[in-house]
Amino acid sequence: MDSIEVYTYEAAVSILADKEKWHPTNKETADHSLPFIIASTLLNKDFWVNNYNDIRNKQIIALMDKIHITELKEYTAQYPEKLPIRLEVKCRGKTLESEIEIPKGHYRNPMTDREIESKFVRLTGITDTLEDMWTMEDREVVELV
Repeated sequence: MDSIEVYTYEAAVSILADKEKWHPTNKETADHSLPFIIASTLLNKDFWVNNYNDIRNKQIIALMDKIHITELKEYTAQYPEKLPIRLEVKCRGKTLESEIEIPKGHYRNPMTDREIESKFVRLTGITDTLEDMWTMEDREVVELV
């Protein structure tokens, strides 16, 4: 990849791309680092908890150096009702673009029950207690132990 242009709202720039976020040294900083999340996702073609093991991955660090993050005033005006972001990835003379106004999981774009179940199973590896997960708030503590 030659360069990655990121256009987003002010809070994403000032909070998720401040100076500390360009060189995360731990999971807590990487978890709030827009450059790390973008670079790791592009290299791994997915983002999951195991991506945090790559904090010192030289490929990710090199890719982060190719990222430029810019605030767009029209995106800032939409925040927090929308969390707009546009990526332009330039590679070998071609530009690939992707834009999202409201990411999955935002209260205005909630996950489906199937997506929640899939995430639960991916996080826990547990498949036989999905019914318990959906009825947990209706149960006594002793029923869940």
